[in-house]
Amino acid sequence: MGLGAGLDNFISRTAVSHGHKKGDADMTVESTNISLEVTRPNIPVPSTAPLWIRPDKIKNAKLHFPEKDTWVVHCIERTTIRVIRLDAEFFTKYQRGQYKIVNPRIRGAMETYISIPHDDVSVKGFEVLIDHIKDWKAQTKS
Repeated sequence: MGLGAGLDNFISRTAVSHGHKKGDADMTVESTNISLEVTRPNIPVPSTAPLWIRPDKIKNAKLHFPEKDTWVVHCIERTTIRVIRLDAEFFTKYQRGQYKIVNPRIRGAMETYISIPHDDVSVKGFEVLIDHIKDWKAQTKS
């Protein structure tokens, strides 16, 4: 569920114009409180590149934490998927200014992102998210 879920093409206009709140995650894992913000760069980047997250995505995740368990899913090419759980530990590091702010030009517009180093402790492999979903579902069945 969510804006862009199941689509491959670019969605024009803002999330608000499509009936969503600014910063809402792209998808919700069915029958869980887990939300996924799926992102990928439009150009090839190495796996050592930092992950960029828009500040409104972090703000939205913090506003709805802990009832919403938000994860950023960062896809590089077809073989590398990295995840970051936007949880209390992440929010503390963010608020302390431990992450750099970058302002790239994308499609002619100046954008703002929070840059998370690829080797930061919060950056995990995709299997960590899959295990978390399985654990969540197992706990709710008990």
